[in-house]
Amino acid sequence: MKYGPGIAGLFLAFPAILPASATLIEKHERQRKERAGLQGSARARNAVAADAAGAAMGSIGLLAFAALITVFIPGHQPWAVILLATVAWMAVSLVIWLLRKRISTIVKRWAG
Repeated sequence: MKYGPGIAGLFLAFPAILPASATLIEKHERQRKERAGLQGSARARNAVAADAAGAAMGSIGLLAFAALITVFIPGHQPWAVILLATVAWMAVSLVIWLLRKRISTIVKRWAG
């Protein structure tokens, strides 16, 4: 209520879009494997899990974007702040993805 419908819409959209995309991904992966004569449930679950993990990593990057916009937009050129925030979003998301990949490799090596 304090910030208006634009900000509220951001928080309302993600919970609605993620389940819808997960449902579509699951359906398409399962159908693709079943057309090949295979059971596609496990592949579909893995694809949905990867999509959800990517959404979470991107959301953390989006927090960096929002923080930079909030801090630097007053008193600076908007185009420069948006460019910096976009690069930070991509960088933070990439670093988190690389860390997840590194940790996953270490865990697999340790467990196997």
